[in-house]
Amino acid sequence: DSAVLTIVSMNRKGTPIAQGSGFILTADGLGGTNYHVLKGAAQALAECCNGRKFSVSTIEGSDVDHDLIVFQLFEIGSRVKPTNLPHVALGSWKDVAVGEKVIAVGSPEGLTNTISDGILSAVREADSVRYLQITAPISPGSSGGPVLNAAGKMVGIATFQLEEGQNLNFAIAADNILPLLDQHLEISIADFQVGVRKVQREQRA
Repeated sequence: DSAVLTIVSMNRKGTPIAQGSGFILTADGLGGTNYHVLKGAAQALAECCNGRKFSVSTIEGSDVDHDLIVFQLFEIGSRVKPTNLPHVALGSWKDVAVGEKVIAVGSPEGLTNTISDGILSAVREADSVRYLQITAPISPGSSGGPVLNAAGKMVGIATFQLEEGQNLNFAIAADNILPLLDQHLEISIADFQVGVRKVQREQRA
C-alpha cells in the first residue's frame, strides 16, 4: 500500500481551497507535507490507501520558513488515531548521489499516486538548507509528496518547480522533517493559522 496522501484543504465552510500531496511517517498516522498545502485552511482531509479518508486535525510540528509541516491524522469525526498505516522509510539527502535515479510520487490534478522518475541533477544550499534539484517533474498538486531513491527511501519532499525553467524541480532534503517530529504542538489547524498570522504581523511591524 502507498504511504502517499492526497490532501484537500478547506475553509471554515468546508469549501476546498487547495489540494496537494503528503506522506505518512508512522503507522498511527503522523504525516507531513508542504506548509503551503495547508496555508489558510481551517480544516483538511487526507486520502490514502485505496480511498481511506482521514481528518487532518492537529498540527504537530512546523517550519513555515522552509515550507514544511507535520500533522496527525484521525479517523473522521473522532479523536481516534488510525493503526497499521503504510508509511515511508525516512532517509537523508546523503542516501542519493548526483546522477542517480529518483522517483517523485504525488497527486497532480487529483490523480493519486502519480509516479514520475528522473535523476538527481544537483544538491544546492540556500539559507543553510539543502535542496535536491531533480529532473522528475513536480506538477501542481504534487508538492508535498515524497521523493524517493531507488531503494524506496524518502530522500526529499517535492517543494517547487521554477515556472520558467524546463526541468528545474526542487525537493527539500528529507532531513529537515526530523526536528519537527520532536515539537509535539498538538494545535488545531485553525489555531495554528492564527498563530502564523500573528508572527508574520510581528515580523512586518
